[in-house]
Amino acid sequence: MDVARLFFHPPGAPKRVSVVALASHVENVARLAQAWSPDLAYRAPSECDLAKTQAQLLEAAHRHDEAKPVTFRVTHDDGRWGYSFAGHRFRVSCDDLYVGALIEMHHEFSVDGVAEWQARLRRELDDVHAANFPFDLYTLEMCDQVAAEAESYAFSGDADERAFMELHSRKRQDDPLTVEVEPFPFAPSPLPLVVAHAEFTVSDDLRTPPKLTEALKQWAPDDLLERTVTLCSP
Repeated sequence: MDVARLFFHPPGAPKRVSVVALASHVENVARLAQAWSPDLAYRAPSECDLAKTQAQLLEAAHRHDEAKPVTFRVTHDDGRWGYSFAGHRFRVSCDDLYVGALIEMHHEFSVDGVAEWQARLRRELDDVHAANFPFDLYTLEMCDQVAAEAESYAFSGDADERAFMELHSRKRQDDPLTVEVEPFPFAPSPLPLVVAHAEFTVSDDLRTPPKLTEALKQWAPDDLLERTVTLCSP
């Protein structure tokens, strides 16, 4: 199974793992990118023309995690189970320079990194791509983070702390699968995200990271389950 996220139950000595399907996560990131409203998110300078790169942004959203299947591994450090896709953003082969730049940078928002890519885009493409790049990168990063937070609410009841997350979220007391996002840069509101997943039973012979990694990679569940997390403005 191609994995996007793992949630271990219980976390310290898991007997069961909720496995979010990679295709589901990617679909939700792309849906959020499609619903993103720049006017609600930021004030872009006049030299930007975000409509010109929207199709490239959406392609990056569809392809940004393409290398996760080959980089996936389960980890067990300091008594905590986890997982890693280290290096996945550098292993996507892309003929479109702009799409490739968004994919490569989608877990990095450093000033130096953005400036270096802007200089290259200005040199090899044009001024509009260079001007649009930090805004499209921010959009892709936020959509990726929001989709991941929705998955966390679905399986752990809370959001994870995220390095680049600038949107604040909280679940509604009357409905833990309805999540308020502030500010809400999407249209329309509410916006439902369907999280497709499967439940994997961890047998005693799989309680090492290499064995569990291989078992999950080889696993082909008959059916996927679904949980819907609804995003809305406060």
